[in-house]
Amino acid sequence: MKKRILTILLSGLMLANLNACDDVTNGGIPNETTNESGSTEDITEPKIKAEGIMACNGCYYNSDTTYTINQNNELTLYVDSWNETFVIRIPDMHVVAETVQASSVVLWDDQGIMVFGDFSQPAKPIKMIRLAKGNPQVTIENISYETNVAYAFNYCSFIDEQIGYLLHFGGENNELSKMVKTVDGGETWESQKIENVPSFRWNDRIICAKMIDEKIGFISAGHRADDNFSKRTYITADGGENWNSIVLPPNDYYTRGDSNSQDTYIPSGEAYDFLYQDGLYVLCLRQKRENDFVYFKYVSTDLTTWSFVES
Repeated sequence: MKKRILTILLSGLMLANLNACDDVTNGGIPNETTNESGSTEDITEPKIKAEGIMACNGCYYNSDTTYTINQNNELTLYVDSWNETFVIRIPDMHVVAETVQASSVVLWDDQGIMVFGDFSQPAKPIKMIRLAKGNPQVTIENISYETNVAYAFNYCSFIDEQIGYLLHFGGENNELSKMVKTVDGGETWESQKIENVPSFRWNDRIICAKMIDEKIGFISAGHRADDNFSKRTYITADGGENWNSIVLPPNDYYTRGDSNSQDTYIPSGEAYDFLYQDGLYVLCLRQKRENDFVYFKYVSTDLTTWSFVES
């Protein structure tokens, strides 16, 4: 299957709607073909209104899933690791760049789930769209719990094909407004208690939100210049009930002091992923440097003491 090459443009909190790309839509120039009767038919593809990346497996900068939206409000989802394309029509929902970028996808070897939310008021039911490798048809279901909030970000995170979580962010401070859990692959969902609620700035983009097991989870927001890293990065060790900021020790290259408080922090640093590998919890970070990013890591065995590792 021929892959589509997408030009990904990240700008501010939300990706802007883009004009049609010549290599995707032939520049909107009508194509003609001759049918059996000898007359010509216009087979122009609908013009692309927007394109970008979608959060996948809890991480916004996972480039495995990209999308386009055409003028007929059809969402085309591209799964790179599967070499698959899905054309998805979601009835009675606003299929625009803002809602797609607030949604997320979870992928396994040959199955997947996309969670799609609308920004309408009152909020419409959140949709769960089931994907299958090798099958272009999708199944659209309503998530089986009520909500009266139009969430800004909807992150889906599964530990395995049965146990998963939805983390919904919204409100004035982009706080973790609701967290639900399934143990039957998404058939039913149960709300989880949140004691201290992680919150961010109103225009922060959530770039990672995931549970790596039934106890430990992670949330982070995108970087801001000269802003304390710990204010945008949270971790839970009790299934999401309590969330605490991560405080990292300084290193010689990526941290500096705050002249007001004498604290060290990571300027413009953001945690784009959180993993458990070879007995270590791994915090993956990147930092803006001129026109590029530098990448580095911190590791821990107990989620409290962290050590710097340069990539």
